[in-house]
Amino acid sequence: MTITSYAQNFEDVILWRTLGEFGPGCYIDIGAQDPLIDSVSQLFYEKGWRGIHIEASPQYAEKLRLARPDEQVIEAAVDSEPGELLFYRFDETGLSTGNPEVAALHRKAGYTCSEIRVPRISLDEVFLSMADGSEPLWLKIDVEGMEKSVLASWRESSIRPWVVVVESTLPGSKTEAFQGWESLIIKKGYQFVYFDGVNRFYLHQSRLELSTLLSTPPNVFDHFSLSGTASNSFSDHWKAQLHEETVQRHDTLARLNHANQEIARLREEQARYQEESADLEKQLLVLEQKYEEVHRHRQEAMAALDRVLSSTAWKLTYPFRFSLDLGKRAFGQVHGLNRAEILRRTRRLISRVIFRLANQVASSPVLKGLAIKLLRRFPSLHEWIIYQVKSRPASAPRAGLDPSAQTMTARSRRFAQLLEIENREEA
Repeated sequence: MTITSYAQNFEDVILWRTLGEFGPGCYIDIGAQDPLIDSVSQLFYEKGWRGIHIEASPQYAEKLRLARPDEQVIEAAVDSEPGELLFYRFDETGLSTGNPEVAALHRKAGYTCSEIRVPRISLDEVFLSMADGSEPLWLKIDVEGMEKSVLASWRESSIRPWVVVVESTLPGSKTEAFQGWESLIIKKGYQFVYFDGVNRFYLHQSRLELSTLLSTPPNVFDHFSLSGTASNSFSDHWKAQLHEETVQRHDTLARLNHANQEIARLREEQARYQEESADLEKQLLVLEQKYEEVHRHRQEAMAALDRVLSSTAWKLTYPFRFSLDLGKRAFGQVHGLNRAEILRRTRRLISRVIFRLANQVASSPVLKGLAIKLLRRFPSLHEWIIYQVKSRPASAPRAGLDPSAQTMTARSRRFAQLLEIENREEA
């Protein structure tokens, strides 16, 4: 089974190799700092273990509470004295400490420091806070020069974690500084078993069968991978890759956000176009209805016109309409003419009207019969019409003349002959 290491110096790998098979269990992390970066407990947390974190820095204590809501976080400094402790904060680092000498070294190195007062708590009190009297399988102490004060506060408690890991070099150096406090832990029944270059590992005498698991450094047989979050050179490549992926992710998110905005804009346009399309469809429907109504009115008007044009009254009134038209054309230009010319035009107009009337009557047997009966009552008019028709000279067919007009002329002459015959028979 592959595991992921988050600790700065692979402390979590060594502890997992030794204790992993006994879990899920519990642990105590004094000087826990960040819940992820350089965390010794994150690997165990992912595997279902739970424990207690003691962190005096308010910044990191809040991070722990947010990231591990199901674990206990004690915002205090573990010390052998009661009351409050003057605590030296170096934000965004793992250098915060309650040791004024160590704080002075960090200040001299250029780190910005702020001072706060924090409550003190003893290691005995921490053990008492364990839920249901649970026994922690491991205890880690990383307190930047306060190791002796922490171990000195372990007085009466009978709880014995299986493995204790204590940072044993001076802060920021390879120089070991365990001589001043190691006797305190030896008296509690522990035996030193391993040094990883930064920390000393102690195994309780009741668990010495596990010593072989603590005797070798992390290796390929531990089947672990790097998280890339630890502050060590092993993770530099992963940090660079993570940074690149983070930049790419932000760039992708920015493009995605832009695309989402564009999609939202296009959807708004689509909704507007759909609304406009619906309005146009309504207008088109109204226009189609109006067109159908106009078309229906036109059909009705054409039908009515056909009825008028095919009616007997229209045919009977044709000569009068024709006369009216001729009159308008003939007398529309009489201004400036003498009396003789006006009389000549009038006679010519009457002759054309009579001739056209004869054509119209001759084309209809019904009208022809009615005309003969009417003219019998007015002999003088009978003879005058015959004279007018017969006196109109016959002209040769002209190019472009409507054949129906030539037919009407022949009909009118035959009608005049018929009238003359009727007149002779009556005589």
